Amino acid sequence: CITEVVRYSFYALGAANRPNKLLTFLRYTLFIVLYPAGVLGELGCLYGCRPAMAVAPPAAEPALVRGFLRPVLGRSWGYWVAMVPAYAAGLAGLYSYMLAQRKRALGGDKKKEKRD
Repeated sequence: CITEVVRYSFYALGAANRPNKLLTFLRYTLFIVLYPAGVLGELGCLYGCRPAMAVAPPAAEPALVRGFLRPVLGRSWGYWVAMVPAYAAGLAGLYSYMLAQRKRALGGDKKKEKRD
C-alpha cells in the first residue's frame, strides 16, 4: 500500500509536469526495505498454506499443481528446496534493477569534472 501511494503520486505529479523531490526520493528508496519485507511475507504465507494445500481436493487442478506443487511443496524440505531459491533469484534480479534505476533517477555516482 505504501509503495502504491508513493508510486502513483509520483506518476500523477510527473504527468502534470510538477515533479516532487521528496516523492522521487521515496519512489526510488523505499524498495530497499520493502522488497525484502514483501518477499519474506510471501514466503511466510506460502509456508503457512502448506497444510491446507496437502489436503485440498485435487479436482480440476492444473498438471503443475498435481505433478509438482502438491507432492513437493507439501513436504517441509520441498518448500525450502523449490520456493526459497526461486524467490531469492527473483529478488536479486528485481533488486539490482531497482538499484540501477535509483542511481539513474537520483543522480548518484556522477563523474566529477576535471579542473585544468
